[in-house]
Amino acid sequence: MSEYSFPRLERLKSKKKISQVFAEGKSVFRTILSVRLLKETGIQTDAVVKVAFSVPKRKVQSAVKRNLIKRRMKEAYRLNRSMIPMDDIANAGQFYSVVFIYQSNEIQSYVEIEKYMTKIMWKIFN
Repeated sequence: MSEYSFPRLERLKSKKKISQVFAEGKSVFRTILSVRLLKETGIQTDAVVKVAFSVPKRKVQSAVKRNLIKRRMKEAYRLNRSMIPMDDIANAGQFYSVVFIYQSNEIQSYVEIEKYMTKIMWKIFN
C-alpha cells in the first residue's frame, strides 16, 4: 500500500458510527474546518483511523461546489495522512473515528484547506 493512498478500509461509511461520532464525540477545532472525533479503545476494527468528510448544505448550497470542497478535503487528507502515527495508535489499542466538517461560507482554495487540515491533524494525533 502506498504512503499516499486512502483505502476504503479507512473511510467512515457506517451511518450508525457517524451518528455515534456526532452524539458522543468531541469537537476539537474550529476554523474553516471543524472536527468531530470519537476515540475508542480495545475495539477490534480493520483500520486504526476512519475518516469522513462533510460539507453542510446550509453553508454551501450548490451540490457541485460541495463536491468540489469534499474532493479538496479528501486530497489534503490523503497527501498528509502519513503524519498520523498509525503504528503507535494501534499499539496503544486506540481507534479513532473522525469527521471533518467544512465551516466556511466561501469556497476556499486547496492550499487553504490543506493548511488547516495539516494543523488539525497535527493537533489531534501528536
